[in-house]
Amino acid sequence: MTLREALRWAFTHSNNPTDPTVRIDLEHLLSHVLQQPRSYLHTWPDKALTLPEETLFLDSVKQHQQGTPLAYLIGKQAFWSLNFYVSPAVLIPRADTEVLIQLALEKLPSTPIQVLELGTGSGCIAVTLAHERPDWQILSCDVSADALQIAEKNRARYQLTNLQFRHSHWYDAVDATQFDLIISNPPYIADDDAHLRDLLPHEPLLALTAGADGLNALRHIIQHATHYLKPAAYLILEMGYDQADGVRDLLKMADFFNIHIHHDIAGRARAVSAQASK
Repeated sequence: MTLREALRWAFTHSNNPTDPTVRIDLEHLLSHVLQQPRSYLHTWPDKALTLPEETLFLDSVKQHQQGTPLAYLIGKQAFWSLNFYVSPAVLIPRADTEVLIQLALEKLPSTPIQVLELGTGSGCIAVTLAHERPDWQILSCDVSADALQIAEKNRARYQLTNLQFRHSHWYDAVDATQFDLIISNPPYIADDDAHLRDLLPHEPLLALTAGADGLNALRHIIQHATHYLKPAAYLILEMGYDQADGVRDLLKMADFFNIHIHHDIAGRARAVSAQASK
């Protein structure tokens, strides 16, 4: 089977052969199997696959058709200006989360500051900030040891010396340092949310759900944040599209000020920024 024949077979047998993005996904899968860039497929379309390559490609196509995300199959995902290793131990970085990066870079100076990230997962937020702001000192935590292995792999990929990962359930292993910024993309889906069936069983439940109202993690982060923030320091959080009012109320009860709701690329409420009481 040549590269052209493999792609044609996979495309015609896909769940949605009229979707143009399917072919792009299949090209990513095949280039991953070959360990070659996508351009290689178009340069050498008549090159024959070896039997192991053909077997691996067809197996990957089958898994993708059964719902396994492309990022898990190829082991990587783009985020901001970087590429990240991923595995089923971590959430796949999403473009919506880039609003957190934009807010942090806009609101904080490029000069040396102390940053705490909670619930790092793949490390995409912490690694991106450390890469963009080499003078920032960043401590990033997660309760999952498996997730921290992926995050550390991503830190090492970009040889970042201003970023440290720590095993911690939220603030439990964090010293009483006064941070200039706390940032987090915590779990915020309600336990019985219908959207969960689209994410499971592939992405980790631990990183998705947060109690009956989806606010348990956000509530905990907000209630304890002022013990770790300098006066007027920033708290930047991702949240669900329908949680703006609830998160705003939690911030007000914790004496935060300058509270603003921010929207993602689709125009949905996606993040909140606020400052700790002076």
